[in-house]
Amino acid sequence: PTVHFGDGLHLVVCHSDILLLFLSLQSSVLTLTGTASQCQSAPFVPGYNLAGEGFNIVTLRRQGAYVIDMRTHLNPSGTCTLYHNPLQGNALQKVISVGLNKDKLGSLNVGGTGSDAYSFASTRSREDQHIFSLHYMYCTHYSYRVSNRPTLSSEFRGDLDQLPPYSASTKADYRRIIETYGTHYINKVWLGGRYRRLSAIRTCLSKLNANINHCPLLTFIIQGSSETHTCSKILENMDTAASYSAGLHQHVTEVTGGNGWLGEFSLSGIDASGYETWLRSLKDHPDVIHYSLRPLYELALSWSTMIGLYLATHDYLKEHGVSSGTSNPRCSGRPNLDYNCCPIETRRGNLRVTIVRAWGLKGDPVGKTEAFLGYLELRHNKYIEVWDEDVFRDDRLGSCVRNLRQGSHTFICSVQRGGIEIRYSLTCDRHLTGNQCQDYRPVP
Repeated sequence: PTVHFGDGLHLVVCHSDILLLFLSLQSSVLTLTGTASQCQSAPFVPGYNLAGEGFNIVTLRRQGAYVIDMRTHLNPSGTCTLYHNPLQGNALQKVISVGLNKDKLGSLNVGGTGSDAYSFASTRSREDQHIFSLHYMYCTHYSYRVSNRPTLSSEFRGDLDQLPPYSASTKADYRRIIETYGTHYINKVWLGGRYRRLSAIRTCLSKLNANINHCPLLTFIIQGSSETHTCSKILENMDTAASYSAGLHQHVTEVTGGNGWLGEFSLSGIDASGYETWLRSLKDHPDVIHYSLRPLYELALSWSTMIGLYLATHDYLKEHGVSSGTSNPRCSGRPNLDYNCCPIETRRGNLRVTIVRAWGLKGDPVGKTEAFLGYLELRHNKYIEVWDEDVFRDDRLGSCVRNLRQGSHTFICSVQRGGIEIRYSLTCDRHLTGNQCQDYRPVP
C-alpha cells in the first residue's frame, strides 16, 4: 500500500466563534526512496496508523480494530518512501505503502446517537429547555489518505471470508463484525490537536437572570461582557432570579491529541502554561481531528459478502436511529410568557376566584344588598374588599388580606355582621413553582 502526506504544513487556529485566525505555513516536503537498511532504521511519521481503522457512526468512536494493513512499509522492490519532516528537524521518516489515490473524497461530519455529545445533549433536553453551543479550536499538522483499493488486514480479511450469506439466522455473525470493526472505516485523516467545548444553557432560567441583572442573554457564556461587574453571580453560574441550585449552564469538554493540558479554563483566565505545552506536543503526538469515512461493506471481496454487510449495516443503523425532535413550544400572546414559553418574571401565575356563598351582608336600608368582590395586588398578598353596589355611590362593606398560595384553597372573609366564602385556584406560569411561584422549575 502507499500513503500521501500533504505537501505543506497547514496550521489553523480557531478561537470560539468570534475570533478566527488562519495561518498557512507552506513548505515543501522533500521525499526520497530509501534502501532496505534506511527503511528499517527510520521511524514512522507521527500518526502513521490513524487511518485504516474501523469506525462506528452510532457511537462516533474508533474501534481500535484495523481493516487495512497499516504496518507494511516496503514496496515490492524492497524500498520505501522517506520524508523529511520539517516539524521534527527535517528528520527522515517512513510511511506505510498503501497506494496513493488522488481522487477527492467528501468528508463526513456525522453525529451518533451513541456518542458522548449526543448523550449529554439528550440528557439535558429531557431535563429542561436548553440552548446548545459548540466552541472549538484546532491545529492541523499532517494529513493523508488511503487508496480506494487498499490491502486488507489479515484479521479483517479472515473474518470476512468466514461470513455466510446474510439472513435472519446469520444476522448475529454480521453483527459481531460490526461490533468489532464498526460501520465504516477511516480513509482520510487530518492530524493535530483539537479542543471542543459543548455548552448547554438553560433557556428560561438564563432569560430570567438576564432580565433581572440587565445582562445580555448568553453573552456571559459565549464571549464575556462589558457588563460583567453587574453580572458576577451569573458568570459564576449562580442563579439570582429564582434560587435554582443546579446552575444556569453545564459543559462537556474534549481535548484531542497532544498532552499536558486537560482543557480547563475559567472566565477569569486560561491555563496558559498547560495550553502552550499542549500546542508544542501536537507535532510529536497528533491525533485525528477530522476524518473522511467510507462504508465498511465496500471492502468486501465477494458480492455476497458485500450485500450481506450492507444489509446488516442498514439494519444496525435503523435499530439505533432516533425520531426527529418535537418543535419548540410557542406561547405568543400569553401574559408573562415570551414567544418560547419562558417566564419574563417570577411570582406570576393564573388566578381564578369563585364566590361560593355570602351571608349577613347589609349595605342598603331596604331591599337586597348587591354585593361584588374586588382585589388589589400587594406583591405577596391579596387585599380583598367587599362592596355594595348602588346607583350613585357604592358602599364598602369590609375587607381582608390573604397570603395566596399555589393550588386550590377556600377561606372566609368576615365583613360587618356577615361574611363571604371564597375559593381560589392559583396555577404558576410555565417553569415556575413554589407557594408564590417564586422558584424555577425545569420543563423539557
